[in-house]
Amino acid sequence: VGRAGGDGGDRAVADACAGGLGESAADHVNAASVAAAREEGLYTDDRLSPGMGDFPLDTRSQCVFYTQSEKRLGLKLGKDGVFEPRYSTVGVIGLYDPSHKGRKRACGRCKYRSYCSIRAIGMTCHGGKGSFK
Repeated sequence: VGRAGGDGGDRAVADACAGGLGESAADHVNAASVAAAREEGLYTDDRLSPGMGDFPLDTRSQCVFYTQSEKRLGLKLGKDGVFEPRYSTVGVIGLYDPSHKGRKRACGRCKYRSYCSIRAIGMTCHGGKGSFK
C-alpha cells in the first residue's frame, strides 16, 4: 500500500469491496423480510431496486422521499445522485396474500392501493408502469 491513501488500484479494490458488502447487506435484509412475511402468512415477490431491470434509476429520490429515509435512517441522496452514506441502496419488496397467488395481480384489487408507496413512485409491484391518480 505504500503511502497514506493508497494508489488508484487500492481505491478501486476498496470501492469494489464496499459495493459488494452493500449488496450482501441488501440480500440479508431481503432474506429477513421474506422470512418475516412468511411468518405473517404472506408471500413475496423479487426485490426491486432503482436501476435494476425496468425500474428506473431516477426513482431513487422518490423512494427516499416516500419512505422518509433521510429522517428515519439518515440516508440522503445528493444532487449528483449519489447516496450519503455511500454504498447505500433502496428497494421495495411486494408482499402478497396467499389467497391471491396465481391470480393476475392488479392495483384495482389490492387492499393496499390507497397508500401503496410503490404506486406513489409510478410503478407497480407486479412489474407495470403507469401514472396513477
